[in-house]
Amino acid sequence: LEAAAWRAAQAQFLDDAAWCARTYGSDAPDRARLRAAAVTGLNVPPSQFQLHLQFLLPPLVPAHLQLYRQGRHFTKHRFLPLDYVLAALDAL
Repeated sequence: LEAAAWRAAQAQFLDDAAWCARTYGSDAPDRARLRAAAVTGLNVPPSQFQLHLQFLLPPLVPAHLQLYRQGRHFTKHRFLPLDYVLAALDAL
């Protein structure tokens, strides 16, 4: 699941030179570091009645921080990191 999200992020964003220049400037971070820093998880119960993976690449913008501070993004007891979900499924 994470690998598919990473491939999509590369194909739709990171392979786009114009997007990278707008987002990261002339000093784009190493892709391995970006992948390691991605915020990846699921909301439970799901948003819009569908379970979907959230895969956010840095940099997170100030709006993300504001939503987090308001309890509306990465919500405690609702946002489940993908690593946690996969470990729980493996334990079944």
